[in-house]
Amino acid sequence: MRGDLRVRRYMSPGVLSVAPTASLPHVHEQLSRARVSSAPVVDAHGSALGMISLTDMLRVGETESVDGFGERIVQLPDVPVHEVMTRGLITLEATATVRRAARMMLKHRVQRLVVVDDEQLRGVIAARDVVRAVADSGNEVAVSEYMSEPVESVDVRRTLREAVDQLDGRRHSLVVLRDGRPVGAFTQADALAARQVLDDLRVEERMSSNVVVVGDRVPVDRVARRFIAASAPLAVVMWEGLGPAGVLSATDFLYAAL
Repeated sequence: MRGDLRVRRYMSPGVLSVAPTASLPHVHEQLSRARVSSAPVVDAHGSALGMISLTDMLRVGETESVDGFGERIVQLPDVPVHEVMTRGLITLEATATVRRAARMMLKHRVQRLVVVDDEQLRGVIAARDVVRAVADSGNEVAVSEYMSEPVESVDVRRTLREAVDQLDGRRHSLVVLRDGRPVGAFTQADALAARQVLDDLRVEERMSSNVVVVGDRVPVDRVARRFIAASAPLAVVMWEGLGPAGVLSATDFLYAAL
């Protein structure tokens, strides 16, 4: 990874923040509208208290039974966000290198870092922003060197409830397969979006279909460009003639930035 790529070039200026007293369902709506997976929690004095993410929400979500209608998926409790958030923020400066940002994300197991200047929030750099840097990096190492394996998959004909249960505790989204071929992904965002959907629906009716499918020898910078262009949740790596070999989420691309 080139050492001259700086956070300021790839960060998103401005920060979507939420109040600690905001309800969890309301915060989920805010994240969905902004199309982000997390946001800092900031009090009335502008002090950052922590971060709330889709992962936090899935951790406290519950399945609710509804007589006569089966089950609803991932009902969010109506509690203030400060009861659920991850406390503390991990920050860095806009002048830091993207390589340093990637190391910090991997070390602290987070998807976003808050960018500060004179202790003021200036923006956010997310794992997907680092993928953009990988696309610009000229890293021609084969994508298979960075993929995660084995592939966690779910058949396209499974129910939403089965997919949510299988997704619980997984590091990656699920690869959705039809007759052994990848046709989509089932993500944390898909699970939360389906929280009021009857679980007799099939995965194919709520999955993300914009996955990127590549061969194992394709250079990682080229895969990163396709990943960003497709707004994909996953890149699925295929062994030639043998089916899925591994996957890359935005987190896996962080290793290509080191």
